[in-house]
Amino acid sequence: MTTVELRAAKIPKIGWIAVHCWFVVRAENTETRWEIWQNRSVREPSWGHLHKNLMAVNQGVGNGDSWAIATWTDQTAITLATILK
Repeated sequence: MTTVELRAAKIPKIGWIAVHCWFVVRAENTETRWEIWQNRSVREPSWGHLHKNLMAVNQGVGNGDSWAIATWTDQTAITLATILK
């Protein structure tokens, strides 16, 4: 079953007003994190500001833990996973 999560974590220093969000795709025993990062090509694989698995899927960005905002498990999850791949 394919599941897609939209996750968030507080941004360092301004976490009381801003969060960073990313997608996590879980399918076929794999977990993949997709996000737009402020710097280009921080590590591979990346495509400009778009990064795949820049950090662990549930890891925050320096100001505490992450949390799930939304989870999709139906056809929407499959559509989102296809777009993200």
